[in-house]
Amino acid sequence: MDKKFKNMRAIIIGCGAIGGHIAYCLYERGFDVLIIAKQDTYERIKKNGLRVQINKNKKILKNKCIKVNNKFKVYRSLEDLKGLKIDFIFITVKLKDYNSRLIKTISKLADKNTAIIPPCTNIPLWWINNFFKNKIKNKRKNYFKIENIIGMTMWLSSEKKTPNKILVKHIQRGYPLKAISAKMNKKADKLRSVFRSVSKSPLVKNIYSEIYIKSLNALAFNMAALYYQQNNKSLKKNKKAMQMVGKIMLEGEKIMNSLKIKHHQNYKERINQTLSSSVHTMSMLTDFKKRKELELKYLWGSFDSVSKISKIKMPFSKNIYTNLIKKLKIK
Repeated sequence: MDKKFKNMRAIIIGCGAIGGHIAYCLYERGFDVLIIAKQDTYERIKKNGLRVQINKNKKILKNKCIKVNNKFKVYRSLEDLKGLKIDFIFITVKLKDYNSRLIKTISKLADKNTAIIPPCTNIPLWWINNFFKNKIKNKRKNYFKIENIIGMTMWLSSEKKTPNKILVKHIQRGYPLKAISAKMNKKADKLRSVFRSVSKSPLVKNIYSEIYIKSLNALAFNMAALYYQQNNKSLKKNKKAMQMVGKIMLEGEKIMNSLKIKHHQNYKERINQTLSSSVHTMSMLTDFKKRKELELKYLWGSFDSVSKISKIKMPFSKNIYTNLIKKLKIK
């Protein structure tokens, strides 16, 4: 436990594959961690604690169970946390649950000094508005004040094995992050310090580039995984799948180039980085096999919006998406 973090308090909304690992990282450094979880996860953590196993592919590095105590608590609803001073709010829910109602509830809990870390599963509205001002309808209802946001992407292969057990199979780049406004720079630095001590968190020069690249990576790999029904190990051996991933990434980069967004990795390097986790199965393929609602329509929807606004078409990616909708009968 680090004494400089002992008075810091963080809410993690959603204790899934990523939220559970973030909870572990913060708790290890001395944060007060408050988890908002669905009923089955809430009950299991309340009774047996949160189990987190961290691997490097097949090698086990850490295996810990965090029991509920005065610095680690679990709740069913954000309504139970009124009146508390909150330093950080992490939103790690599925995109179907990330809506105006949740944003409104979070905004009531946060004050001007609360750092908010929204999902990075698709291109967020605050990102789009930065490049295409006045192109989004009802934008005030759909994201937080830019001064409060810390942009953070999540590059790790993680899976929720049971309601209270998280298996981190492999950590690629960990949690690259950067404050959108200078107002949150100090909190972003603290957060980076936390992740670097127990995971990874590289410095980011351009968070807009980081967010876009992560979303593009997710689009390319999840569509290929769903199309061929294969995990990383099999995708790597599948030449057609690798061609598909490359074509989607190159189409997405045309939008980046038009906006003069640069990134330190080319698409081949990003492909190799993702495939460094040989045991990983893409999250949407895992959800599909479990008959859960896929986030693909939200992810593609964000690219489709940017494509239309920028007037740069993504015909290959759109065709793959359309075929997947028909093939997998995605609603």
